[in-house]
Amino acid sequence: MESLIDKNELHRLKKALKNEKDSKLESWAYELQRQIESKVEKEYDKRFDEQTDMFLVLNAYLLHFNSSTKFGGKRLTSFMNDLVETLNMIERKEIDFVDLKEQLEKDNIYFYETLDKK
Repeated sequence: MESLIDKNELHRLKKALKNEKDSKLESWAYELQRQIESKVEKEYDKRFDEQTDMFLVLNAYLLHFNSSTKFGGKRLTSFMNDLVETLNMIERKEIDFVDLKEQLEKDNIYFYETLDKK
């Protein structure tokens, strides 16, 4: 596992502990927290992007090869562009995911219930 504390931070901590200066220790703790938050955010973004890519590929694959849908290239490309734009609109908070679920429920579509159980 990669260390959360780089050599410079470790040096700063040792110096702060030697000097017993609260302000230096607080400064070190703040910087460590910032570094941890940054690393966690980057890892989260990476995993989110990977999961989104997997979701999109799986949808495209199923829509193309499923015997009920058999989307061709042109239709599939158009659909996937709409799907990606809808995801982007949710991310930009232009539309609300809960509203989408409620619209589906009005049409008695509940396929996503298994997702809520996790």
